[in-house]
Amino acid sequence: MAQLKGNVEYVADNTTYLDTYDYYRRGLLEQQSVWIRQQVVPALLQNVKKQSHVRMLSVGSGEGDIDVVLLSTLLKEMANSGAESTIIEYTVAERNPEFINRFKQRLVSNDIDFANVKFTFFLGTLENLDSELIGSSYDFIHFIHVLYYMDAEKILRKCMKDYLKAEGILLAVVQQESNLYAKNWRRFSVKFSDHVGQFNLLCETDLKAIAESNNWKYRVEVGSRTLDLSDVIATDSPSSAGWKLLDFFFHSNNLQSSFSEENLKEVTDFFKDNTVKSPSGKYIALGDETIMFIYN
Repeated sequence: MAQLKGNVEYVADNTTYLDTYDYYRRGLLEQQSVWIRQQVVPALLQNVKKQSHVRMLSVGSGEGDIDVVLLSTLLKEMANSGAESTIIEYTVAERNPEFINRFKQRLVSNDIDFANVKFTFFLGTLENLDSELIGSSYDFIHFIHVLYYMDAEKILRKCMKDYLKAEGILLAVVQQESNLYAKNWRRFSVKFSDHVGQFNLLCETDLKAIAESNNWKYRVEVGSRTLDLSDVIATDSPSSAGWKLLDFFFHSNNLQSSFSEENLKEVTDFFKDNTVKSPSGKYIALGDETIMFIYN
């Protein structure tokens, strides 16, 4: 699947990506924490609760918010099952240095005891960390909304072949076709190609095709999530926060300076058609996620 190449090197621009990411992420961690606790950790616990040493790899961790939820929930459940002395080696591969800084700050400021977790941070993409990771094998590897920025099949094949233990689990989380983020990209990314950055949308059908072509066993679940688009469509024109949200939707570094009124109207009309106004006056769109567990 070839990447769409727009005129914006969006993810390579750390300042732009961090700025727009921060607006997009508002309020989402609480929703994602639900499926981490209820769907991911129980599956992982079955594999690791009897082990004295567990190795995990987080690819594209971002600022570590989801990682902390995952680890804190897992530690609690392991303690409940009598495995509180289990040592966890947690390796992070993240290309953005500011995200690594945020991750480390989160660990220091968090009330959770991570004494039994040994963290290793690598600055870079998984593709260029071979020399650091060679010979490593993991019980659990996760890609949570990061496969869009790499050759997904190539990197998944490498992980399944070289890094995942025989009884391990690989978790890949991507957009569902039905959510607004995916629908927006499908509809507008080619039409507005001069305004978008590099991004390769993957959804459930794409992941299934990769897994099936490689004869991997897999299981799919849905992570329930919504998106609040009020800053974009609640008034006649987007607020400053609304423009940041649109920048994230299109992976643009300043859509407001390049979008015509006609372009904006077409997008906001589409958003309005795909949102529901809540009793509190918020404009809410579907943002469900595909959670795929892949096994050797």
